[in-house]
Amino acid sequence: MRPPRYELARIRLGDGRETTVYVVAHDRRATHVRVTHFEQPQRLDHWCVANGRPEAIVGGFFLRNPWRPLGEVHVEGRAVSHEPVSEPFAAERACVQIAADGAVRIAARAGVGDRAGASLLQAGPLLVADGRVVVDGNDREGFSAGAGQFDSDITAERHPRCALGLGEHEIFAVCCDGAPHRRRRRP
Repeated sequence: MRPPRYELARIRLGDGRETTVYVVAHDRRATHVRVTHFEQPQRLDHWCVANGRPEAIVGGFFLRNPWRPLGEVHVEGRAVSHEPVSEPFAAERACVQIAADGAVRIAARAGVGDRAGASLLQAGPLLVADGRVVVDGNDREGFSAGAGQFDSDITAERHPRCALGLGEHEIFAVCCDGAPHRRRRRP
C-alpha cells in the first residue's frame, strides 16, 4: 500500500488569472471514505484535529437560517434532514455514495439508488465519468437554473471548490482556492 501523494499546482486560467489546485491521491485499498454531517457549522481543520482525522474535505452545499444541507445526505443509512434539490434537477444532481462495505461510487442521483446502510452526499456537479469529461455547459444538474436555492448563481464567479475522484487504484481529493490571482510581472 502506497502512502498518500500530495501535489500542489498554480494553474493559469483562460482569462490569464491563476488559481491554486491541491491534489491528494490515496491508495483505494487503504482509504476509508465516509460522510459526516455537522449539526452546526464548524471549522473543518479544528474538527480533524479533535477527531484524529488527518484530512477531510467539504463535500456539499448548505443553506443558512435554518442551517441545513442542500441535497440529500445519508450517514450510514440514516437520512439527514435536508433541503431537496429543486426539480427537475434532483435526479441528475451528482452524488458520492459509500456502500456499507466501503465501495465508493460517484454518479447522478438516479444512478446510485438506495442501498441499505449506505452513506450518500448529493452535491455535484459530475465532472468526469468513465474517464471522459461530462461537463458540457448544458446545466443538466441545474446549478444556474436552480440558482435560487443558493445565495447567488455559483457558476457566475470563482469560489473555493473541492471534488472527489476515483481512479482504478486511487481516490483523489482535489481542492482549489477559487481566488483568481492576477499574474504578477517581474520587473
